[in-house]
Amino acid sequence: MFVAYLVPKEDYHLVLEDGLHFVCCAATKEEAEAKMRDLFDKEQAEDNARSVALGYEPEPYRALEDDYVLHSQEA
Repeated sequence: MFVAYLVPKEDYHLVLEDGLHFVCCAATKEEAEAKMRDLFDKEQAEDNARSVALGYEPEPYRALEDDYVLHSQEA
């Protein structure tokens, strides 16, 4: 089993305070990383939908690599 997780490029101290927000597991490294990308995109879409529902402009799309470093390792 492989675990994929995201570490923020900035504000990495939040990992110590809040723990890892994004974590996915799968049988292979590729599957775990693909699940992570899907989860990241899904959460970004949900955040934008909430913004629109509250009358705000959605934030522009940001790629995972803009803010995070993707790690994966065998568990």
